[in-house]
Amino acid sequence: MKVGLSLLYLELNRRRLEDWLEEKPTIGLYELVDNGTLAIRGDHLRKLKELVKSGFQFTVHGPYDGINIASLKEDRRKESIRAHKESMEKASELNALCYVLHSGKVESEGKIEEHRKLNLESTYELLDFAKSIGLRVGVENGEPKAKHLLTLPSDFKDLEFEIVLDIGHAFLSSSLDEFLSLKDRVIEIHFHDNDGSFDAHLSLDGGSIPWRKVALEFKEKDVLGIVESVHDPYGSLKKLREALL
Repeated sequence: MKVGLSLLYLELNRRRLEDWLEEKPTIGLYELVDNGTLAIRGDHLRKLKELVKSGFQFTVHGPYDGINIASLKEDRRKESIRAHKESMEKASELNALCYVLHSGKVESEGKIEEHRKLNLESTYELLDFAKSIGLRVGVENGEPKAKHLLTLPSDFKDLEFEIVLDIGHAFLSSSLDEFLSLKDRVIEIHFHDNDGSFDAHLSLDGGSIPWRKVALEFKEKDVLGIVESVHDPYGSLKKLREALL
């Protein structure tokens, strides 16, 4: 497992991507979050490409605010696809090791099958686009309360997607052990903690998730282990590295 850190923690501290770029960060693996105040805009891409030349590696989490690739509103669905393709192009320019994609969401409970159909159509379009630009994509299991269409292991079982396993989301849906049965399809893991009540993105050991068990399960696998704790992110990164020794 190759270990890195998500920049999601910057959002909690009301900091922007440019603030991190100005800090002269330590060389390593980082997950960029191409969303909101952390979106890759303007001169960011040039600066990030310079970091890649100096030895940095990146994964890119696609946009999610206002995004729904399974929307019944065709304009919104198409705009969501366009936003992802634009983000994927930036990820490709950075030689990103992985692009993280959220599944679409249910807008109308009475039209779930229609949502499922649109979600698959949009996802395969995005996977085909990513393949054309040499970008590897993993689809993340969703947080249960967010009404993502791909949340449980059974939602992924008959599909061909590679998976980004978010252990916090899996814990909230009581499906962490079942997701481990799909480990051969997992290419990235998001490590953070919660107490089972909501998606708190706590520091590792700040909640009840058996994250060490997951880390050891994937220790010898060719996967990316990204710390997504927004509380004490660097302390959590240290704990994950120590657990893998």
